[in-house]
Amino acid sequence: MVPNRFTQKLLSLIFVVALAVFILSFSISIPIVCRFIYYAHIEPLDLPQTSGFTTEQIRTSYDAMMDYLTLPNKEFSLGEMSYTYTAAEHFKEVKGLFTLNAGALICSVVYVVAVIVLKKFGKVAPLKLGEHTPSFYSGIMVLVLPILVGLFALIDFKNTFLLFHEIVFPNNDYWLFDPSTDQIITVLPVEFFKNCAIIIGVVAISLSLTFIIADLVKKRKNQVDFNKEV
Repeated sequence: MVPNRFTQKLLSLIFVVALAVFILSFSISIPIVCRFIYYAHIEPLDLPQTSGFTTEQIRTSYDAMMDYLTLPNKEFSLGEMSYTYTAAEHFKEVKGLFTLNAGALICSVVYVVAVIVLKKFGKVAPLKLGEHTPSFYSGIMVLVLPILVGLFALIDFKNTFLLFHEIVFPNNDYWLFDPSTDQIITVLPVEFFKNCAIIIGVVAISLSLTFIIADLVKKRKNQVDFNKEV
């Protein structure tokens, strides 16, 4: 039995949000999961020379950090690099954000896939919102954010980066590392985070445009088919 029109509209609105969440959380996950992105920065940014650690030591420390941030029940470690209590506390906060992003990605995928499967079997039928499909509005929602953030980042990435930390971590300044005691910061230059932000933005914009263009193409095709029938 297909739900009533109100329920279908509600499903459509939730679908818009879920798909937008999927686009954002998936984009954020790319530099988190793809560690080769970081590895590719080690030599070009002269990290062994500027930090005093070998390439192997840097990779080992980065892997230990990312294992802690992305895997459950992992003890905090930075390999051979020293760190303070405040640094460990900051990474605990970051781990919470990574877990939140992973949870958002999983939940959004489950909902979107469930709606698509149920629609295929005639159990639900998400309606168009106005003249467009829900995926069109998801793309529009996401498209605005990376463009706005990207404009600020292009103008002054360093201050944008600092502002991000002040907003996300408002109750402490644990994220202000001392290179002499929190050695991991010597191999995590701003350039790396800037490139990660670019990757996230490119992926998010690309996915958004894909959904928007697909909707417009489908709408155009339906108009052509309707005109032929008339």
